[in-house]
Formats: sequence, structure tokens, C-alpha cells
Amino acid sequence: MRIVCLLFGLVSLFAPAALAAPEDDLRTLREEAMARPGVLVTEYPDFTMVEDRAHLTIFYFTKPSHYAHPAAVQRAVVQENGAFSMNYTVWPHETPQSAPASFQRWMAEFAELDRRMREAIQRDLAPR
Repeated sequence: MRIVCLLFGLVSLFAPAALAAPEDDLRTLREEAMARPGVLVTEYPDFTMVEDRAHLTIFYFTKPSHYAHPAAVQRAVVQENGAFSMNYTVWPHETPQSAPASFQRWMAEFAELDRRMREAIQRDLAPR
């Protein structure tokens, strides 16, 4: 069975209050995400991806070799008013705009990924 998520609307970028010790808080967040039942953990050279398919959520945790380290991003599919979009939660920055340029670069890569996903979905849904 193939699940297709339509990704439309604006991307919402927000974060919880600033964290006192980013590395410790990110480590705790990573452990909690990995402890969720049924998650799929994939290790890459510079980040760890934790997929929680039951909640349509993916966490990304940077490793020391990643240009935006230390940081984490949670991407979740949300539905509002019948439209689907990606909702982002970022750590440890208050907002992506207040983050270092390296983190802003990482967020731009996610925005590009979302754009390509929307295009692919629109192509798949187009009449043939």
C-alpha cells in the first residue's frame, strides 16, 4: 500500500523556549525520539533520522561532522482546513532566523525538499 501525503500551504517554523545546554537537551530529545514504539532509525554519516510513521513525523539529529551541529529538526505532516503541510520544530534555536547561517542553510535544504515533494505529488495526481 502506498501512502501519499499532499504537502500544501505554508511551512510553519517554530521552536520551544531556548535550551540551557543544547548538547544535553538534544541528546535527551534524541533518546526520547528513538524510544518511541515502532520508530525506524537510520544512521547517516552526519545525522541520525528517526521516522515515526504512526505520527507522520521525522526527527533529524546532527552529528558532530554536520555543518549545523548541534541541532535537531522535527518535520511533521499536519492537516488544516483540508490541506496538508509540513510543520517544523527546531532545536536549539528560538527561530531559524536567529540561528547561525549554517542552520539557516540546513532549513533551506528542507524547504527545497518540500518543494520537490509537492511537485512530485502534483505530477502523480495529474490526469494522464
